[in-house]
Amino acid sequence: AVAFVAVATMLPGLLFFLFDRQRLSTLRDRFEWQIFRLDPNVRTLADVQAKYGGQMDEVFYAPSEQTTTVNATQRLWPILVSTVTIALGWTMALYSPAASSGAPDTSLFTALSDPLAFAFLGAYFFSLNTCLRRYSRNDLRPKAYGAITVRVITVAVLACLLQAIVGAPESQVYDATVLPLAFVIGVLPETAMVLLRDTVRRFALTRKHRMLEEQLPLTDIEGLDLYDRARLIDEGVPNVEALAHHDLVDLLLETRIPVGRLVDWVDQAILRLHIVDSTAEKDPEGTTVLSDLRALGIRSATDLLAARQRCAHRKALVEAVARRGEPPADAEDRLELLVTGLCDDEWITYIRTWRDRSLVANRYIRLDRDGEPVSVRTEVPDNDLHDCRHPSSRLSSLYRRFTPPCRIGTIL
Repeated sequence: AVAFVAVATMLPGLLFFLFDRQRLSTLRDRFEWQIFRLDPNVRTLADVQAKYGGQMDEVFYAPSEQTTTVNATQRLWPILVSTVTIALGWTMALYSPAASSGAPDTSLFTALSDPLAFAFLGAYFFSLNTCLRRYSRNDLRPKAYGAITVRVITVAVLACLLQAIVGAPESQVYDATVLPLAFVIGVLPETAMVLLRDTVRRFALTRKHRMLEEQLPLTDIEGLDLYDRARLIDEGVPNVEALAHHDLVDLLLETRIPVGRLVDWVDQAILRLHIVDSTAEKDPEGTTVLSDLRALGIRSATDLLAARQRCAHRKALVEAVARRGEPPADAEDRLELLVTGLCDDEWITYIRTWRDRSLVANRYIRLDRDGEPVSVRTEVPDNDLHDCRHPSSRLSSLYRRFTPPCRIGTIL
């Protein structure tokens, strides 16, 4: 039991020290390539360095520093605190009252008989999987261990609250329901908030229970799993509105979630935010519009903007956005107003640029003896799998529009 607890306590911290020797130069180069596709305002590496150089140095460190071991002693405190917190959690989980009476119990799992122990096991299960996923994404940093410490303390408080609500164990139903629920609370602390909200409703406080509910939760976004939601919450993105209006480049740097997935989530969040009314307690008509659009294959804001340009299918699109009993003329106006609102959104230009730059042309720059550019030649790749939104007859103009002019001293 002592050996198991020792290994389980040190394992999350050991993953950080194994990750701390990973080189970050490849991630820096990958971000530079991705930002060319995402940001329509950058054209050269000098533009990227001028606009995002400070953020890249903060996240990836300076180009001359190949590892993250610089100033390591200043960053070990969150890891040390989380390790001590996990050790205390295991001590509370495996503590047996029989040990204090002079009859120590050598069984490892006999002491697991209260909600606090199962809540800690759920928090440890979630934290260990989070460290493993962030390690595989090269995203394991001291900030993650601060979140682990807060989670363990939070679920301990929620477990005490659950035990106070349920009361003392008196039957086998306690072991079959309350203890598994405590484990789920450790994995999903929001479950305790749901239980608290139901308790408030039981006392007929219906006007005040909405303050305990999360408006437009991240679970409404397609493709977001439990660990991705927790990662976004760690960066201050608790709901759909925050995801739609958070700094997209900052999320790209901090979370290291694949850019295509992150762009798609923000794209979905923008559409949902413009259609569903989060200020109302329920908006069944907005949910119906989203469902009708999803039945047409439209799941994001850029999908709606692209479909709106297709005049042949405009009738079906107008019918999808129409409210109950609304005449076609009003539905047409509603569609135009919706498109206008989407086009005015903060990050829609970046997202549309990412979609449009799905194919990249090859650029050949010829230099003279002094390193000055002599000629620039752009070649469109010969690929039959072009984007369906851009016919092959328009590819040349498309690349001329998105191919930046050469600047002296910069080779891309």
